[in-house]
Amino acid sequence: MKSKIIYLSLWCLLSGCLGFDTKEKVVGNYYLVAPDDESQLSLDYCDPADQNGCGGVIGATVFAVGYNEKYIIVKQHPSAFPKAPNKKMTNFFIVPITGGFNYRTMNNLIGPLTLEQFSDKRKELNIPDSLKFTIVKDNLK
Repeated sequence: MKSKIIYLSLWCLLSGCLGFDTKEKVVGNYYLVAPDDESQLSLDYCDPADQNGCGGVIGATVFAVGYNEKYIIVKQHPSAFPKAPNKKMTNFFIVPITGGFNYRTMNNLIGPLTLEQFSDKRKELNIPDSLKFTIVKDNLK
């Protein structure tokens, strides 16, 4: 009987570590991922050829994302796990989908930016105004 309880406890513990509370596809191999609850939501690159699963691109707490064929734009309230996100501060990021972006080295990742810097960078990169934040987590705003 003791071995069954130990086995069951071990199985429950391990199965909790194998999945995500949230894994929502954004575009291509990019996903919004949270291991335990949405306050930990991050933008990750999940390479199907990588046995290690997903690699973090932008940490918690991501609350808005938009994309087109060239870029992903992201809004984030900075968060240091296990602390709650700082909703008084918003960082902006631009993730190039094309042009050799590598999630392991983070080359060409743009950000964190202020709103003003983000607007200027959008103009510089010719990112159209039609690219909006289409995935928005209202409960995390």
